[in-house]
Amino acid sequence: MINLSEEIRNGYTVSTLSKRVWQIQLDMLGVLLKVCKKYNLKIWAEGGTLIGAIRHKGFIPRDDDIDMIMLRDDYTRLVEVAPIEFKYPYFFQAAETEKNYIRGHAQLRKSDTAAILPCDIWQNFNQGIFIDIFVADVLPDNSNGLRERIYTALETKRSRMYNALYGSLLSRHPIKYLKDYLSVRKIGVLNSYVSMCSL
Repeated sequence: MINLSEEIRNGYTVSTLSKRVWQIQLDMLGVLLKVCKKYNLKIWAEGGTLIGAIRHKGFIPRDDDIDMIMLRDDYTRLVEVAPIEFKYPYFFQAAETEKNYIRGHAQLRKSDTAAILPCDIWQNFNQGIFIDIFVADVLPDNSNGLRERIYTALETKRSRMYNALYGSLLSRHPIKYLKDYLSVRKIGVLNSYVSMCSL
């Protein structure tokens, strides 16, 4: 249980609200780890979460989320079992489980809370407090420039999807927005995402 009193850590003020969010995220992490253990799925902390665990014995004081990562096979299995294992108020959010969600990673959400990012204000998907679940894929060595070609193709598709969902006619490139929007909508967000994963 987290002490919810506001405090200063490493010169940074950690508010009671931030600590409440951390508490919810730790609860969600416990649920996620329980499911992973049940199905023998490998998962570990990464990024700021890993740094925080080592350097601060918890969260980095200014951090506001939890980042976890899995290998592709384990992630695919988690996507398969998610509808069975995560019940309200928990919601496993990925391109496969929610229309219009196009991030290249999953998020475990708590549906009876809210954590709306500025870029998502007008988006129509679950926006509860979340933890991130990233995928670690293996890329080939760069013989014949293969790795570079895959990376370029991924970035092009990712850029097109983000522009289609987050862009607008008021953007600096309205024609590019319309082209990307119509392209992504024609084949569907999920098919666009699947095509990225199959590169």
